Amino acid sequence: MFALSHRREALGRAQHVALTHHRPLALQALLQSHGPAAFAAPLPLRSGRVIADALSTLPAWQRDEVFRRLTRPARRRCAEAGGRAFRASVRTGLLKRLLSFCVPMRGVRL
Repeated sequence: MFALSHRREALGRAQHVALTHHRPLALQALLQSHGPAAFAAPLPLRSGRVIADALSTLPAWQRDEVFRRLTRPARRRCAEAGGRAFRASVRTGLLKRLLSFCVPMRGVRL
């Protein structure tokens, strides 16, 4: 367990260094060596703009894989920061979608 958390921390530090020094090849190498799930794990701790910047350095198919593995709040922050260009939709909850059908639109008279 301790070795796993140490690897996650090391990956997070390596991502931070690669992002601050604008090293897209280093980010791609980290993704290749650790996989999309491990690569996405430390990203929710960052701001939406940093997440969007990190994802923008990846090829489209890898970007989508990592984006899908982010937490819902991280995906939302990324989308608010301009991450909609990643072609991955931010999914809303089922209850929210169902309620949108029940509540009439404003300005519509029945």
